[in-house]
Amino acid sequence: VGGGLVSSALLPSWPVVPRLLSISVQVAGPLHASGAVTSLSFHYVGVLAAQEILITALMPQGFDFQDAFAVAHLSGQRSFPQVLVAKLDTLRMVMITGKQELVSLQVLGVRLPLVDGPSRWQLATYSLQEGSEEAVLCDQAVANGFHVAGRLTVTSAEAVTGDQATALLGRNDTIATLHLESTAAMLAGDLLRVELDGAGSQGFYAFPETAELRSAAVLGGELLATWV
Repeated sequence: VGGGLVSSALLPSWPVVPRLLSISVQVAGPLHASGAVTSLSFHYVGVLAAQEILITALMPQGFDFQDAFAVAHLSGQRSFPQVLVAKLDTLRMVMITGKQELVSLQVLGVRLPLVDGPSRWQLATYSLQEGSEEAVLCDQAVANGFHVAGRLTVTSAEAVTGDQATALLGRNDTIATLHLESTAAMLAGDLLRVELDGAGSQGFYAFPETAELRSAAVLGGELLATWV
């Protein structure tokens, strides 16, 4: 009555965890195909000071961090995080960072999954409390990363050049046949680029008059597309 305080209570609630800022996850090594061993780069800005980082690959399944190690640049200063846990899809390391610090982390020796597709990641930082073995969650975020490319394999390649001994394409009628296998599906509108390199100092001259794309022989070798 009269607008006065009638009752009140104070209850504990859940902890509010800040979100990591400006997250970027990319392939840093020269190999991008599924199943390859390569390097990954992680960039982010941490909100709170932390002593550990946990990287978890959410999708696709099959990332392998068991032989991975890392090099970090913290606000421009180089450091080498200590690996605590390195298993199939998880990497946990000791890495001391300050508040609002820009982190550039390169993880080497990572095996990409055999399944192609977009990657998704969870990054979390932790602090260690004095007198306690349990780490306290500081910052966390889930972010999309790079697209894991399929693996393209050239099972065989041949060029028929008639009577000419060397495969100098363009000197006479030539038929070049490449047998390719891809772990990723190819859809209408996708670009298939083929580069021919070789034949000594004179190189290849590839000016095709016709081209065909056929299915695998086990599927009957059916004509899928043609260009004239």
